Amino acid sequence: MNWDDIWRNKKYITDFSLRWIDFLSRKKLGLMPGAKVLEAGCGSGEGVSIFSGEGRLAVGLDISEEALKLTVSHSVHGVRGDNFMLPFPDGTFDLVYNSGVIEHFKYPGNVRQIKEMARVTKNGGEVIINVPNSLCLWYLLAKAVLKISGRWKFGYEESYTPARLSAAVREGGLKITGFTGFLALPPFATDDREVLPLGLRRMLASIEKALPLKEYYCYSVCVSCKKDGI
Repeated sequence: MNWDDIWRNKKYITDFSLRWIDFLSRKKLGLMPGAKVLEAGCGSGEGVSIFSGEGRLAVGLDISEEALKLTVSHSVHGVRGDNFMLPFPDGTFDLVYNSGVIEHFKYPGNVRQIKEMARVTKNGGEVIINVPNSLCLWYLLAKAVLKISGRWKFGYEESYTPARLSAAVREGGLKITGFTGFLALPPFATDDREVLPLGLRRMLASIEKALPLKEYYCYSVCVSCKKDGI
């Protein structure tokens, strides 16, 4: 798998991204001007760009040069690196998060990354982690079909239940404050293909916000955590 190839061929805002960006936009409302935000594995930078402006520092870190090209095009500070050794001092950021990252690493690599995210978060700050959901039946079926047909392009990937994700972040030293999930329906747009127009997809995403207990059936499960002060 080559992440540069994946980000080089990105053409569309995915259905997942519509929901994820809306979630991040609501998180932004709780941040003070001057807050520092890190997306540790930023991909295209669509998400972390939400936090730029109003005196905040928005940083996107990724191992892929193509991802960083997209990130800086969104007026975000891009840093090349990986989550096993984040190039920042302890307690730098008010919010540290990622989506679609730790599932590509076997235990204990996943927990090592969570510990690094916690390390660079300020005491009292927030860490958010979003991963594929083992309870989403359509995702599991689609992934199996893609693997059998030789069209799976994301390399090694594990999925998580809310319980498994809880155990990982607690081992990483974080206190859980909440769960949610994103994308109840199969997607109508991926990075390189669009079936329904963006306007209609935005409408579907808006309707989905009202669904309860999304962490138990959506494509992804997302945990919000606090780094307790000392």
